[in-house]
Formats: sequence, structure tokens, C-alpha cells
Amino acid sequence: MLEPNSSLYSQKIRVVARLTMLWAFSESVIGGVLHAVGIPIKGMALAGLAVLFISMIGRFSDRRGDILQATITVLLVKGLISPHSPFAAYFSVFIQGCLGELIFSAFGVHRFSTIVLGAINVSFSSVQKIFMLTILFGINFWEALNQGSAQLIRSFFGVETEHFITGLMILYVTIYFIAGIIAGWIAWKLPRLISDFSNSTEFRNFHSNILSENLSSDSDWGVTKRKKPSFLRRYRFYVPLLIIISCLPILLTGVIPPGDVLYILIRSFLILGLWSIFFSKNLLRFTRKYLFKTKKSRYQKQVDEIIQTFPKLNSIYGRIWKSTSDCSILYRLRISLFYLLAVILFDVENSENSEEIEKSTDGAT
Repeated sequence: MLEPNSSLYSQKIRVVARLTMLWAFSESVIGGVLHAVGIPIKGMALAGLAVLFISMIGRFSDRRGDILQATITVLLVKGLISPHSPFAAYFSVFIQGCLGELIFSAFGVHRFSTIVLGAINVSFSSVQKIFMLTILFGINFWEALNQGSAQLIRSFFGVETEHFITGLMILYVTIYFIAGIIAGWIAWKLPRLISDFSNSTEFRNFHSNILSENLSSDSDWGVTKRKKPSFLRRYRFYVPLLIIISCLPILLTGVIPPGDVLYILIRSFLILGLWSIFFSKNLLRFTRKYLFKTKKSRYQKQVDEIIQTFPKLNSIYGRIWKSTSDCSILYRLRISLFYLLAVILFDVENSENSEEIEKSTDGAT
């Protein structure tokens, strides 16, 4: 345990604060960029980034509860920067932080626990989507898909299969599970990877190119300006209400059998309408009211500091995205993550700080 007055203790506190800042930035801003460029695995990418930040917070922190405090701070920042995010997004961040605090408190921060956290957190992202689809469309939806796919496969290939869609769902969760293991492994190796990257020729060349970039606006790197609300957006309350009024008589009279495709579609429209009007807004309102009234005064200073750094982070991230426009998406994600961590988190221009932190992480178990 480090003494509170030691320089290394103070350095670790600063690193945890910056990790929290970068986690909040990834949830509030990078997620929007990933959505703008049309990445189909945005949920996997954001969950993987959360694993990286949570694991490093647990690794640099010597105090229990720091991960939960960071989670609440991220939720507060997300509520201010992205107030229109769905309730599921807040719930995902909360569960990810709670799992990180639970696993690292029970088993410590080491290679195995980090990989377990990655596997569970990223897998949860896929299971959450399947769960939401099941609530929306019902069990009959999956049965109908299984029957329809069985008929298609029998017609084209002459093969009998009864659970094709179920197999695809298992494969889908398995892919997320493997991605989570990889994210956990990278999270454990990340301090060493960042240290090697900051000392490489690639970093020096990239750093000089970034400094020479001159971006005029956010639109240069894929962030679009807010548009005037459309007609449907202005009257979005009345659309779900009209759907509910139209669907209820059909379902209550029993004209359509429960297993029918039309019944599944009408049921899903009804649930979406009820969720949009009565549940979604109230849950979000309650969540924000609780977080901002009971927690904001405690985290006010940190939240304000994080939000004040967002213009600088936006500028750096924009320069990275602009200078790597001709590269693959995987390279752009890797180089942006490594560069932000090297410059902002590890303060590579201060070699003494970098070496001191590196020694502390080498001794982690």
C-alpha cells in the first residue's frame, strides 16, 4: 500500500482521473464517431474499450471503490454530453463498472481476472441485445425464424435443421465472448504496449504529423452538426400513442393467433409504443434525477474538469482521424487509442512520470 503523501501515490491518483476522463470520452464522443462511420460492431467496440479502462483503473488504483466512483462519474458526464442516449446505454455502463469492481475486489487485478472481466462484459453486450429482441418480439419470433430458416435450407440444400437461428445466436454470443477474451488480454498488456509505442519511430512520426495538422471544424472528421428536428421528431409523442391505440383492439379481440407473424409485428409495435411513452422517459428521468441530485455535488469538480477537457480531446482525436483517413478502421482505432493514452494518460513528454508508472505496473500481480 502506498503512502498518501508519496509522489507515486499522487501520480496514480492523477492517472486514475485521466483514465476516467478517457472512458467518459469514449462513451460520450467516440461512440458517436463509430456510429457515424457505420461500424456494425459498435457495441462490441465500446464494451471492449470499457474493459480496457476499467482494467487499467483497477490496476493503477490502490483503493476499493475507485471503479464504482469512476463509473458514476462516466454516467454523469454521459448524461450531460449525450442526454438522448437510451436507458440501455446507461444500464450497460453501470453493469460493466459493477462487474469490474466485483471481480477485482474478489480476485485482485491480474491476467486471469482481467480476461474474465473482458469475456463477461463483452458477452453481456450481445446477450443484452438478444434479451431486448426477445422482450420486443417474444419467444414466438425465434420459433418462427427457426421454422422459416428450416424450410429455406430444406428447399435449397435438402438438409434438415430445426434450430438454425438458435445456432446463429450461440455463434453470435461466442464471437463476442472470444472478443472479450482478446480485450481482456490486451487490457493486461496495454501499459507495456503503450510504453513500447511511445518509444517507437512510428509514434514520433505520427506525433509530428498530428502537430502539423490544421483542422478547421469537427465536420472534417465525421462529426456532423445538429440538424433541425424533422416532423416525426417534433411529434414523436403522438406516433407511439397512435400505434398503441391502433394495436390494442387487434390484440385484445384475439382475431390474430399468437403464433402468427402479423401478431408478432403488432405486439412489437405495441411494446415499442408503450416503452417510448411511459417507460423509457420515466426511467431516464429517474436515473438522471438520482445521479445528478444525489451524486453530482460529490463529483461536481471532477465532472466539470472532464467536460472542460473535451474540446482538447476532440481536437486531438479529430487530428488523428483526419491524418489516418486512408488507413483501415482497425488501424485507426488502434493508433487513436494508443496515441491518446501515450500523450494524455502517460504524459510521454515527461519521461520520469512514464518510467515511475511503468515500474509500478510491472510489479502488479
